[in-house]
Amino acid sequence: MDMIEIVAQAKVITAIENLGGVDGVWISIADLRKITSMESEDFDAAMIALAHRFSIIAAPEDNQKTITAADTAAAVKIGGQWCHLVTVA
Repeated sequence: MDMIEIVAQAKVITAIENLGGVDGVWISIADLRKITSMESEDFDAAMIALAHRFSIIAAPEDNQKTITAADTAAAVKIGGQWCHLVTVA
């Protein structure tokens, strides 16, 4: 892992914590994307790496009727699922 990847992952974790995504509290990946201001591919790579290391837990929204266009656009595909929510593991 290079320094850019480390910084990107740290930025994502810090943003999740700042949004209150700790202790099992789920936050929107759409909201998370907004505050990180990262390039989409860097954000996705950081989220996937963190999920594979079990540093975060990402999940799809259970109630599909509540998913907005912004949620769909912001979703990250992790483990074959489009995830809309995240919390720190």
